[in-house]
Amino acid sequence: MTVKDFIPAEIRRHVYAAFAFIGVALGATQVGFAAADAGQPVALTVALAVYTFIGGAIGFVARGNTDTDTTPDGGASDGDAFDDLIRGN
Repeated sequence: MTVKDFIPAEIRRHVYAAFAFIGVALGATQVGFAAADAGQPVALTVALAVYTFIGGAIGFVARGNTDTDTTPDGGASDGDAFDDLIRGN
């Protein structure tokens, strides 16, 4: 069983979009503090660290749900070892 079996594509799509918007908001906030030459709040530093950590997990889920069996021209994939690791082969 994969994540695709538990979480429908439409829900994953919304999760990925929300995650992207959160990242833009955090990044914009950090840029704002830097531009104002103000000290960055500890809460923002923690939020960025947690966001980055969760980003790795979301990236693995997204990568694991990407069909890599064929190349864009319809040929066979190159047998990427990373794909095998993600799929548990």
